[in-house]
Amino acid sequence: MENMQRKSRLVCFDFDGTIANVPERPQPNEDKRGWAGKDWWGSPQSLLTPAQGGFYDGSVNPEVVEAFRAAKADPHAISIMLTGRRGIVSSHVRNILRNQGLYGKRIIGPHNDNEQKYFQRAIQSGEDQVHPKEADPDAHHRRRAREEEPG
Repeated sequence: MENMQRKSRLVCFDFDGTIANVPERPQPNEDKRGWAGKDWWGSPQSLLTPAQGGFYDGSVNPEVVEAFRAAKADPHAISIMLTGRRGIVSSHVRNILRNQGLYGKRIIGPHNDNEQKYFQRAIQSGEDQVHPKEADPDAHHRRRAREEEPG
């Protein structure tokens, strides 16, 4: 702990429409382009390129990406990215970020057991992976503390 620098800034970023120029959910009168019309925020098609069967052209806002990189490099800042995307598409969100050289730890709230189980299944099946730059050396300790919490 002696070497840990004090953080004095919290820098927050949003994903949809801020970092990534992902399309908005099609309106009722617009072409659905193969989307079934349910759960846009959990729809992989909203984060895949047309070549992958989706709607996203892969573009990002370079100024925001650069600001995120700068914030991550700032030793006095904690940088976070928030999204309302469902966990079922988290690997797609991370791939978009990784394509921009942005890596970070995925944090799932301690009482969100269903999401934690889904994430672990995705890792075990190979559908998703934890990049070495995203590894959390303290995850085991936090998981044990959570398991030991009084019910």
